Amino acid sequence: MADHIVTPERLAASPSLLGTPPQNLSFSPNDDFVVFRAPSADDRQRYSLYRIDLSTMQQSLWIDSNDIKTSTSDITELTAEERAQRERQRDFSHGITSFLWRPYHNELLIPIDGQAFLVDVERVDADSGESVKALFSDSTRQLGFQWSPDGTKLSFVRDRDLFYLDVAADTEHRLTSDASETVMNGLPDFLAAEEMHRFTGHWWSKDTTRIFYTKTDESSVEVSYRLEIDAAGSQTVAQRYPYAGKRNPIVEVWVYDLTRGEHQRIYSTEPNDDYLARVYTTQGGDFFLLQDRLQQRLVYRKYDNQPLEDTTDVFQEVSDTWVNLSNDFKDDGGLNFTTDEVNGHRQIVAFNLDGTQARFDPITHVTRLVHVSADHIYATGWLDDPTENHFFEISRDTGTCRRLTAEPGWHEIALNHDASAFIDRYSSDTRPLSIEYTAVSSGSADSIYSQIEDKTHPYTPFLENHLHAEFGTLSAVDGQTLYYRLTPPIDRGENATHPIILYVYGGPGAQKVRNEWSPLTVQMLAQAGFGVLEVDNRGSANRGRHFEAPLYKSMGTVEVRDQIAGLEVLRSVSWADISRVGVFGHSYGGYMSLMLLCHGADHFKAGVAVAPVCSWQLYDTHYTERFMSTPDLNPEGYTTGDVLPHLNNLDSPLLLMHGMADDNVLFTNSTMIMAELQKLNKPFDLMTYPGAKHSMQEPEVTVHRFTKILEFFRQQL
Repeated sequence: MADHIVTPERLAASPSLLGTPPQNLSFSPNDDFVVFRAPSADDRQRYSLYRIDLSTMQQSLWIDSNDIKTSTSDITELTAEERAQRERQRDFSHGITSFLWRPYHNELLIPIDGQAFLVDVERVDADSGESVKALFSDSTRQLGFQWSPDGTKLSFVRDRDLFYLDVAADTEHRLTSDASETVMNGLPDFLAAEEMHRFTGHWWSKDTTRIFYTKTDESSVEVSYRLEIDAAGSQTVAQRYPYAGKRNPIVEVWVYDLTRGEHQRIYSTEPNDDYLARVYTTQGGDFFLLQDRLQQRLVYRKYDNQPLEDTTDVFQEVSDTWVNLSNDFKDDGGLNFTTDEVNGHRQIVAFNLDGTQARFDPITHVTRLVHVSADHIYATGWLDDPTENHFFEISRDTGTCRRLTAEPGWHEIALNHDASAFIDRYSSDTRPLSIEYTAVSSGSADSIYSQIEDKTHPYTPFLENHLHAEFGTLSAVDGQTLYYRLTPPIDRGENATHPIILYVYGGPGAQKVRNEWSPLTVQMLAQAGFGVLEVDNRGSANRGRHFEAPLYKSMGTVEVRDQIAGLEVLRSVSWADISRVGVFGHSYGGYMSLMLLCHGADHFKAGVAVAPVCSWQLYDTHYTERFMSTPDLNPEGYTTGDVLPHLNNLDSPLLLMHGMADDNVLFTNSTMIMAELQKLNKPFDLMTYPGAKHSMQEPEVTVHRFTKILEFFRQQL
């Protein structure tokens, strides 16, 4: 039995306990087959490309990343922009990390290590001739690739300037020449990628006559200096980090007209100190989504060959707290579709340019607007239970909906181009990952992947020790329902009691309690003998505006109280020893661990805080001000939400951890905590990781970090 326990060493080893399940599934342009990425069995971080022929449902390795790598020299040194892109997207894989279909051509673009390879699908299918072509010299590095809608041109960024390649003529065209240490063209800035999840910085118009691109000037952002330490030594890094309440970078939008060869600036964030949130180029026009600095107003403007400042808003969403961003804008050639939360939950709204609107609200809360056809709207979301995510078809005529996913659990969807079939990737607490190809009309399904049926799956021997959770609810002080997931420890004796770890995140934008196959980290803690409790407090995602609003201007208060209230569920659990409760979290969860130790001394015996925020004035503008406003407008909230003034109440053992190259939650946060605890003569344990950034995903860091955490809790609980 002990041979098949999830340990830190096994968690980070290859083959991965997750196996090699399909990821990033997408339909080919003609819907004849499905393409997906999957990791190698002997290297969990190296990905290749696979395909499924939908006529036979046969799967095969299609493009091996090793085959592509051998066609060029090995370039391993990432540029600063490439490293930033991977960190912002939490992408720590190698090999085939992404792919783009070339419009109107039977070809695929695969970016690898600053190079781009064009794959001839017909040749690779027939295994005849050279099927892979490198598009650039080995001496240059490129990123940010985008196909023009007609497939004739490929745009990209090199050395922070924007170019495009005329593929047939094999000629490059340079569009900008003013890049510098503070000016960047065609790529998203730090705030856009990290906080807005906008990973693109340039966009082609649908007729391929124009390119819209961002020009980011960081010179107005105050330079801060952080010490970045790795195993080889240390260096002082000058980072223009936009702290809450301070200056943001200036982001301009320019448009380049290919027919006239002219550039025109059409927007700048500088006059109103606002944000460029999204850009959508559609058949019905080019739409720009703009946010004000405090993120209480999101407006849609349609480009009309004039500066956006002179353009009328065609749609807006306002809030007295904040407006959440989504990627839900769709255009059917006439009517425009998006989602908003004006009624409390995220629901679908259609709008015309004349201001008329129509609402579709048969789903309680929409998690994603997937597709709009002539007759139907397709979306994921939930009706009664926010711990599940399902796929729905909504009639544009009657507004009624039909649920297309039958099995309980959390479903993620890829819909084909004519909305006749979809890929359903789902799991539940009692069912491991399954992937099915399903017909929309009949609901008939063909299995693509089933962990249950795969007896060679690396996790199969571990199923005998896999622990299933109990889901439940409790009430917050304002009457709103809080959901929890409680995973029991292994080997519960008839009369034995066990320690509990409150595994917390607690911040906005995230949801931990889902009816999905248990995360391996939870299994590791439970199989080490700890019960694991997770609670989604007020402020958590996927519950709508009214559930999030209590957090506004008061981080470090209501969510702390909700997590402490969640401990009450343990009183009725026979195996739970409520005198031995620890708390553990990373990032916002690390911040929560510290606040819970300070405000819940009677409840927690020990805690682990990984990469915690110390003071919200040390975090960035877009994230912090969304929930806290600015320090000038909300000084009391910032003071209350600061960890340092509360550390005098910390009397339980603490393990503090941080990556020493963290450029998101800066290492300064932890050094300030260290200094204050030393000033107060408070003992604590410390573990820092040279070279590790915020995600701390390196295998050796993963093993050491979780080994240390388990040792700490075994000793203290």
